[in-house]
Amino acid sequence: MGARGGKTSGARRRERRNMQMLLNAFVCKKVADEALAAELKSLGFTGDDITNGLAMINAMYKTVLEGNPKAFTALMDILGKELITGKPEQEAEDNRIIIEFADNGTTSGAADDLDRLTEDDGK
Repeated sequence: MGARGGKTSGARRRERRNMQMLLNAFVCKKVADEALAAELKSLGFTGDDITNGLAMINAMYKTVLEGNPKAFTALMDILGKELITGKPEQEAEDNRIIIEFADNGTTSGAADDLDRLTEDDGK
């Protein structure tokens, strides 16, 4: 029984590794959809920057702007920002953002916070 479990575990690890390699290859490829490529160009991206990975980030960003708090958290994770909850007057450490939650359990001003962060990082 133990040997079979080890073989299954190894097969799962290999499968996961292969999926990661395939996803990485997909993310690095240029966008094939001309309309999507044109949209990314209109945002100021050029040449080698217009990849499937950029298209995925753009789609996630649009979802954040629509008010999806999970997408906001995922995007902040990609940016390396740690989200904590607290009061606005609290000071956050360098790589942390304090988000105040509204009474209904949704993030307050998530899109505004994301816009502010991306503007600050671009300076």
